[in-house]
Amino acid sequence: MLNMSFAQKIENAIDKLYSFFSSNINQHKVGILSTIVFHLLLVIAFLVLKIETRKEYYGSTIEMEFEELVEEEVVVEKKLEPTLPPDAIDSKFETEAIRNFAVDATQKDLNSELSDEKNIDAEELYKEANEVYERMKQNRELYEQAQKDIEANIPNTPEKTVQKTKEGQYKGPTVASYYLLGRKALWLPIPSYKCENGGQVVVNIIVTPDGRVKDASIDKTNSVVDECINQAAIHAAMASRFTASTTTSNQQGSITYIFVPQ
Repeated sequence: MLNMSFAQKIENAIDKLYSFFSSNINQHKVGILSTIVFHLLLVIAFLVLKIETRKEYYGSTIEMEFEELVEEEVVVEKKLEPTLPPDAIDSKFETEAIRNFAVDATQKDLNSELSDEKNIDAEELYKEANEVYERMKQNRELYEQAQKDIEANIPNTPEKTVQKTKEGQYKGPTVASYYLLGRKALWLPIPSYKCENGGQVVVNIIVTPDGRVKDASIDKTNSVVDECINQAAIHAAMASRFTASTTTSNQQGSITYIFVPQ
């Protein structure tokens, strides 16, 4: 009976507490709900601010590499002139003190009264060559006289030995002129000959782009008929060298030789 009364007391106490809270909640329902809503808003605001502070921005990046411009070395190619033949520096061609002439017939300052189709004043060149020949003869006479004086001064001996001059080809006084439009002569050898006759010999030449004479022939219309000096002229013309040309085709020209009779 005692236990039942105690349980009844607990039940009554619980009923009173429930009634108290129920009545208070009903009386302060608006305040309680307002408080709950306010705190919920605070929690939401806190969460939003926290998310904003931790927001990370992600973006794509592109790496660009700039190549350094390297200035290319400019190589200046020197245009090599054709090599002169070995006999161009041969000292044996300087043993005779003779004045020879190489004339570019394309120059404007040549004699305007040119008589033949090759524009060569043959008469004027021939006259100058003869003057050279006369001076050469005088020098030769002086040389021969000096040799006689040397021989006369040799003491009396059983035999007198005087070395004889070697006979062979002789580089006679010659005037050479060439006609090759737009190009210059690098090597225009003077013919070596020993011919009795003289005169003008015109050699038609064909020159390659690198300056070498590919072919040579006698212009019979403007040349004397003499096999000796004609062959000497052909040989000298084939050994001639001219400046190189930018064209790829061969070029025609001529070389005129004035031979003085020996």
